[in-house]
Amino acid sequence: MTVSVTFMGGVRTTTGSRYLLRAGNEKILIDCGLFEGLKELRTKNWEPFPMAPSKLTAVVLTHSQLENAGYLPKLIQEGFEGKVYCSEATKELCSIILKHNACTMNESLTDAIRFKSSKHPHPRPLYTSEDVDQSLDHFSGKAWEESFKIGNEFEVCLHYAGHILGASLVLVKVRGLHILFSANLGRLYDPLLLAPSSISQVDYLILESTYGNQLHPHLEPEKEIADSIKNTLTRKGVVIISASTTCRLQLLLYSLYELKKRQQIFNVPIYVDTCFKTLGYEIFQKYENDFRLPLKQIKEAIDSAHYIQSAQESERLRNKSEPMIIISGNEMATKGRILNHLKTFGTDAKNLILFTGFPTAGTRGAQLLSESKSIKIHGAYWPIRAEVKQIKSLSFHADYSEIIEWLRSCRMQPQKTFITHGEPQASASLREKIENEFHWKCVEPRLGETIFLDRDNFQTHPCTQVQ
Repeated sequence: MTVSVTFMGGVRTTTGSRYLLRAGNEKILIDCGLFEGLKELRTKNWEPFPMAPSKLTAVVLTHSQLENAGYLPKLIQEGFEGKVYCSEATKELCSIILKHNACTMNESLTDAIRFKSSKHPHPRPLYTSEDVDQSLDHFSGKAWEESFKIGNEFEVCLHYAGHILGASLVLVKVRGLHILFSANLGRLYDPLLLAPSSISQVDYLILESTYGNQLHPHLEPEKEIADSIKNTLTRKGVVIISASTTCRLQLLLYSLYELKKRQQIFNVPIYVDTCFKTLGYEIFQKYENDFRLPLKQIKEAIDSAHYIQSAQESERLRNKSEPMIIISGNEMATKGRILNHLKTFGTDAKNLILFTGFPTAGTRGAQLLSESKSIKIHGAYWPIRAEVKQIKSLSFHADYSEIIEWLRSCRMQPQKTFITHGEPQASASLREKIENEFHWKCVEPRLGETIFLDRDNFQTHPCTQVQ
């Protein structure tokens, strides 16, 4: 029997990454992400997994973000019993990010009951903090470029991908084939992280396309941030910044710290409002070889902010009227404390809502960036009079020119390249660019599609259920 890959998520969207790799009776899942954005995608989180999770040999994570790892506690609820392999740093970050997500879902449930905004008679979270604790027992951290066996069929090796701390390029060797999963590829010249590793021997490439139709501006993060927020602070407004608890937050804090130190913005307080702890200095100290910035500067930046954890503290923060900067997740404004900040501060024209990441289609973040005059939060529509901006210099995703440059440096010659993890326009644009540049055969797979791989044959079959 040939090797097959089934695209269970992460195609024609930037969320829900799940790629099932099968050889004989053994199956491994590359990434186990949450769907976000459009309702038709979000509801998939509540549907039964397309196969019995107990039949999975293992899960391999590319990195710790929710769109790549956020479904894991639910998968274990449904019967998965195997190991979850990832880099050592991803293992540590998952303990933070998954617990933060469970905490956020619990707070969102409390808000839904309080505001009677749920359409369900008995709303419940997808999983709890206890489910996360149980899932963490399944993790096994691996070092960079350390090959390890999974079952009798698969040999896996993790390579540095940039993007965020711990992110991996996953190279799978099976039955003579080399299959590479890029997941989210990092920037080549990022101010915080190193460039992604180069890999040459690849038969099949599964390649992300988040920014497949975009170029990042050639701006220093400090300059773009200062240009974005200084007018708001001058008029004594509040800046609400949507950012994740991963490396983007630390680079953002570093940029704000440098701007304040050089007196390029007003010395207003900075609050990081999250219901669970963020990445602390100790983690950066442990993995300092993965960073460009000196540890001393990272520590100074982390220490420059005030950290809000309890819901009561967050509520008191919303009662303040002086100029300040509030950093709160999540990046897409789909859930969490940022929703209450949008209700409080988004209605005032002197304030600013600033996005630092990529809000996928169907999220409040995408609606705000499309200049919606009101957004629905907790069952009611709230007017948005605040200024809304997006900065791109903090992006940890390679843009299309960086993806092309990385592919050129790898000198690979894959039989097929599967364009994934992107909105339809972005994936189509990157496919066209790769075909024109390298004359490779590229495919944009459909959700649920199974493709059989070997050296001499290439077949594709629609699939809705995996046995």
